[in-house]
Amino acid sequence: MLIEKAFDMSDSSYGHGRIRAQPHRWGVAAGVELVRRLVRELGLVPCLPRPKRFNLTQAAAGQVPDLVGRDFTADAPGEKLVGDITCIATGEGWLYLATAIDCGLPPSARTPRRVREVANRRVK
Repeated sequence: MLIEKAFDMSDSSYGHGRIRAQPHRWGVAAGVELVRRLVRELGLVPCLPRPKRFNLTQAAAGQVPDLVGRDFTADAPGEKLVGDITCIATGEGWLYLATAIDCGLPPSARTPRRVREVANRRVK
């Protein structure tokens, strides 16, 4: 049956509206209620949609002060540190990545090996 074929082709993600559109593309017309009834009778239940993601807008967060004045240079290491936190969606949940950059280090010193050396020196 075309309804089942359209549902299977969508990896069980199409609802009755998109299932109805697919046979239409194949040249077979079917009414909305007919497709809806057949989907129900065949027990075709689409997978649940992803949960809604809500982001905090700049207006809701309020005005954030620019403490470094958009000047990312420093005269000495350790004088000015900037950082950021970002969220990364994975199959197991959210990961949070926090970064910190020393504006006093020249760009050549920001390679992973050099950053590790500087961090190890500061810890000791």
